[in-house]
Amino acid sequence: MDSTVLGLAVNLAKRLEEVTRSLGVDMLITDQVARKLPKGHGHRLRKLTEASLKGCSAPVGIIEVYDQDPPEVQHLKNQIEPLLEEGVKLFKGGHFEAALSRFQAAQGILPTGLTPSAFRCLNQGALDSGGRVEGTALLDFR
Repeated sequence: MDSTVLGLAVNLAKRLEEVTRSLGVDMLITDQVARKLPKGHGHRLRKLTEASLKGCSAPVGIIEVYDQDPPEVQHLKNQIEPLLEEGVKLFKGGHFEAALSRFQAAQGILPTGLTPSAFRCLNQGALDSGGRVEGTALLDFR
């Protein structure tokens, strides 16, 4: 048995557990695990961010599993997901005002539902314009 392989898996699991606490969510998986789930698995997933984790050579996609959330929270997370995805794409395309409007719309629906990627876009946009967005922070999991 190769202990290096086990060591990497255990290290990643430990880092994900730390990020779970940092983000205040119940369960996280990597994007690699999410891709291996069978079609029609029925789990509620949403991509939160990509992060550099200590001990990992490449950024890791971090996915929230929110099956255990109350039904009303699940519904709201489902409702804001397209707004967040579109906001991040708009931000990456340089359309900051349009991205901000998507993030604000999502925040109006579920104030605690913004993903770390959305927060980073908001924060970076504020830094680029010399300001700061209330309640945002850059995340560093290393």
